[in-house]
Amino acid sequence: MIKPFFFCKKSWWQIIYGMDIEEVEGADPAIKGWKIAAFLIAGLIGLPLGAKLLVDNAVIIATDFGVSATVIGLTLVAIGTSLPELATTVMAAYRGKADVAIGNVIGSNLFNLLAIVGIASLVGPMPVSDTLLNLDLWVMLGASLLIAPIVFGRKRMGYRWGIGLTLAYIAYLYLVLTNGA
Repeated sequence: MIKPFFFCKKSWWQIIYGMDIEEVEGADPAIKGWKIAAFLIAGLIGLPLGAKLLVDNAVIIATDFGVSATVIGLTLVAIGTSLPELATTVMAAYRGKADVAIGNVIGSNLFNLLAIVGIASLVGPMPVSDTLLNLDLWVMLGASLLIAPIVFGRKRMGYRWGIGLTLAYIAYLYLVLTNGA
């Protein structure tokens, strides 16, 4: 009889990879399989609940302050959902893993644009506001074109680029908040 890996005496690393993994950053190779399953289930339950709380309360905040839902989505929701990605990218850059940092940003944006918008539009129609077409789409295209030579040219993004891009985002937020409020 074949036992599921969480009932075996071997570590899950031994079962999956067929060998001992001595050091995996941030992972405990001796973690029990039932704990992995419990964390996975908790995450799969908690993620949609957290997302619902975020969206529902963002709409409440928008209505209470007379701010459009688009502005709340472009600011509060976007920043809140991107914080884990920011932490991952900063740690990757700090550890000298620039490919992971850039790949994380590009992969996340492609996933959001193609998979998330695609799947959401299968559930129901998604009208696009004029503001998104007149400002936000062009800012996103401009930002992509701005970093494209650096990514394709394999150049380093340093301190000055960080300041410049952060200031550009602050300017964008200013435009969104003053034009969309």
